[in-house]
Amino acid sequence: MEGDPLAAGIAFAREFSGYSLPALGFAREAVQRALDTPVHEGLRIEADLSTLAFQTADAAEGMAAFLAKRKPAFKDR
Repeated sequence: MEGDPLAAGIAFAREFSGYSLPALGFAREAVQRALDTPVHEGLRIEADLSTLAFQTADAAEGMAAFLAKRKPAFKDR
């Protein structure tokens, strides 16, 4: 292993610190639920959770920030 594992872990975690917590939670749930399922079932799970994610306030903020070309200010809702 190259480099400092702690530094690598911190750098990895920083990549996710700017994302909406609900969106990260939905992504985590999708991965956990789909690990032991056939691909078609995993895709259904992903579609269901994506639908829920797009109904959050953070999704609206993310889209508004994208259109305004600014960094989103997620409130984890």
